Amino acid sequence: MKNNNKSLIEYISDFSRYCKTDRDFSNKTIENYGRYLNRFISWLKTSNLAHLTPQELSIKHISDYQEYLSKQNIKKITQNYYLIALRMLISYFIEKEIPCSISTEKIKLLKTEKQRLKDILTPKQLEILLLAPNVSHNIGLRDRVILEIISSIGLKVTELTRINKKDVKIDDFTNRAIINIFDRKNNMRSVYLPHKTTEWLIKYLKNRKDNNEALLINYKPRKQNDQSPTRLTARSVERIVQKYGNIINFSQSITPEILRNAYM
Repeated sequence: MKNNNKSLIEYISDFSRYCKTDRDFSNKTIENYGRYLNRFISWLKTSNLAHLTPQELSIKHISDYQEYLSKQNIKKITQNYYLIALRMLISYFIEKEIPCSISTEKIKLLKTEKQRLKDILTPKQLEILLLAPNVSHNIGLRDRVILEIISSIGLKVTELTRINKKDVKIDDFTNRAIINIFDRKNNMRSVYLPHKTTEWLIKYLKNRKDNNEALLINYKPRKQNDQSPTRLTARSVERIVQKYGNIINFSQSITPEILRNAYM
């Protein structure tokens, strides 16, 4: 884990490069993140917090910044854009193992009257959803993998929960994961995952210390006398997807079916 005394402000240029090289965001998206974060930087400076490091950033700071935004002549939906940019910065710290005292889910978005989900998530809504899990621990990594796989290849929950670790291979030529997927009749098809989804899958598997054959496991033991993890059920996956929809304050429940439609 990296440990230095660089301030939040000093990380902004590194974050911009990360958005370009690691996340392959468009120039427009990077420009927007920069503009939204500039307001956060200005607030830090006027609040005598220019020295603040990621590790020193607290929920109180976030709350004060949200209060500051609420007092500006800014619509709620625009305030959310500023908070989304800050979430993305926190996600960068977590992914790069830069010590940070808060997680992305601690930054709550505001509910807006026009924020209604239909049958398909917008790219912005999907981006917000994918940032919701706290990937600093195993459960968050697993949940990020669930959201990534369903949205990137449109996989059914029942098929997802059938996958075993042995069904996952990395293609040396493309550096992408290939997953063997089995339907109810045990017919197999192979699907390539996008690079970003592959990266999250690899991180998740590297953190697995158990011997369970299932790709997705329940870290909470079902029996008191048996602490070993069990295969995640389809119902559990549905609850996980819905949980992150609630965390990010979308005004309608997010289901795996809605998430699958992001692939279409």
